[in-house]
Amino acid sequence: MKRNEKKHVLLIECAPRHRRTLSSQLEARGYDIVPVGDGTRACRVFREQLPSLVLADVSVPGLHVQELIKVIKQDRPDSEVILITGQDDQELGIEALRQGACDVLTKPVNEDLLDIALGRAEEKIALREELQGYADNLDELAKERSARLIQAERAAAACQVMDRFFSAMSTLTENADEGELSLFNEMPCYISLHSPDLEIMDTNQLFEKTFGNLLREPSWAIYAQRGNGDTDCPVKRTFQAETGQRSRELIRTRREQLAPVEVHTLPFPGGDNCEDMVLELCVDLSRMEELRNTLAETQHHYQQLFDEVPCYISVLDEDLRVRAANKRFKEDFGDPAGGCCYRVFKQREAPCTDCPALMTFEDGLPRQSESAVQTRDGAMRNVLISTTPLKDAQGGVAQVMEVSTDITRIRELQDHLTSLGLLLGSVSHEMKNLLTLTDGGSYKVEAGLARGDLERIQQGWQTVTHTLGRIKKMVLDILLYAKKPEIEKAPVKASELAEDAVGQVRPRLDEHGLCLDLSLADPSWEVLVDRDTIHSALTNILENAVDACLSAPRTDRPSIALSVRACDQGQTIFEIADNGVGLDPECRNNLFTLFYTSKGRKGTGLGLFVAKHIVDQHGGSIEVDSSPGQGSVFRVALP
Repeated sequence: MKRNEKKHVLLIECAPRHRRTLSSQLEARGYDIVPVGDGTRACRVFREQLPSLVLADVSVPGLHVQELIKVIKQDRPDSEVILITGQDDQELGIEALRQGACDVLTKPVNEDLLDIALGRAEEKIALREELQGYADNLDELAKERSARLIQAERAAAACQVMDRFFSAMSTLTENADEGELSLFNEMPCYISLHSPDLEIMDTNQLFEKTFGNLLREPSWAIYAQRGNGDTDCPVKRTFQAETGQRSRELIRTRREQLAPVEVHTLPFPGGDNCEDMVLELCVDLSRMEELRNTLAETQHHYQQLFDEVPCYISVLDEDLRVRAANKRFKEDFGDPAGGCCYRVFKQREAPCTDCPALMTFEDGLPRQSESAVQTRDGAMRNVLISTTPLKDAQGGVAQVMEVSTDITRIRELQDHLTSLGLLLGSVSHEMKNLLTLTDGGSYKVEAGLARGDLERIQQGWQTVTHTLGRIKKMVLDILLYAKKPEIEKAPVKASELAEDAVGQVRPRLDEHGLCLDLSLADPSWEVLVDRDTIHSALTNILENAVDACLSAPRTDRPSIALSVRACDQGQTIFEIADNGVGLDPECRNNLFTLFYTSKGRKGTGLGLFVAKHIVDQHGGSIEVDSSPGQGSVFRVALP
């Protein structure tokens, strides 16, 4: 039993009197008691609490001693079991000892025997834990010895490699007199072999080409900062220290050019028949600097191309994480910082269906697809996606480059052309109906003139006038939709905008006897808008209110109310309310959709669509409250 662990005992006894007596005896000896009164719960409680000691009466109903011991030894092998038996249960107790029970006590339980049994159980638990500690220490010791053995093997292997290298270089130095340094002639550095007398014994071709023939010259002959009396050089320091040296030096070529070099020297023991030698390698840092600058310029050039391409370019790994992105990608979607492309582009939690990048990873073939993505400011973009595999040295697809071209404007133009085609068809039918009404009105005027019938002339002229107004409105809506002119904002009094819009629909109001209530909170309040386009938007909404009132079956007088007020958010609110026919949910949902109309042949589906577009251009909004038979309220909010 561990020193800091509390001594827990699971006491299984069905008789309350005996259970209380045993509990008192055990608590007096410093044990924490977990009493259980029936055998059915015994195994479950043991699995939950895993006590180190179990004291069980074998006569408890529902208690199967063999099963209890099996559970104990399986779930906590270091637990011990003490059984309490009657005179008739001694054979059961002996069988339990064979299965692993620690001790068996006979009723009535003698306290001295109980102490002996408890002490024996604790000794077994402590001995088992001590043995386990030794085993753990042996495991740690074995791991430590294994680590040292592996380290020694690695050191021996490194020594063998170095021995072979020195052996090869020794063979090279033995043949130095024969000029067999041709092995290093193609190396892009200056290589020379030096004697203990600090004389140059042999060189590679690049050394001779750069410095001339310096055989038997002093080892410091190539160094620019060495004077006639200064014999210090890397070779001399290597002979003195008997270890390799590394330093930065300045050399002078045969053309009196100075160049920085990094010098590495390596000593070679000569052995019995050869003198000691030093191999010197000089790496031209100026050439390395040129290569480094060239590499930096090339990287900058390609990075500039990468950033300036008018597409979204990203490099993806197998998990579809963005590992690199160009400048335009980061401007519109932010720095991906290793985020997955489906989260960056579409705020999804899983890859897209038919993902072209995943297909390219699977078969290594380029792919193309079209998709809609969302920028970080919420704008939607139509993009044409092209994927290209980036392969590793083994030919596998390591990464995929994804190039997304913004084709939003192209799709907008295509949709616009399609809409214009639909518009021409719709307008043709509407124009035909209006021209038919004009013909009917002109016929009445002609007939009235022929007969001298003034009333007939007035009826015909009203029809012509009304039809011309509808034609004018339809033509203006078509122009606004087709051209989508740029707005030119200027300060305009909100009251003037409202009065102009009311004046536009006044003839229809008077013709049908409609009442319009105009309410202006502050006649001097100004709003920054394009006057012509906002006038058209307000007029379209008022025309829609007039049509709604005329379509409603009623006995009371139809009316329209237009109010203008300023709200706390600095906006100007134009509220147009009518008591007309009202709108059902379907009409409300499609109210600002192009070519949608609930007026049948009397509408083109352009008016409210154009009004919504104009308000959006001004950074405003339109809200609609309406129910069938309850009228409608349009609220136009302009900043």
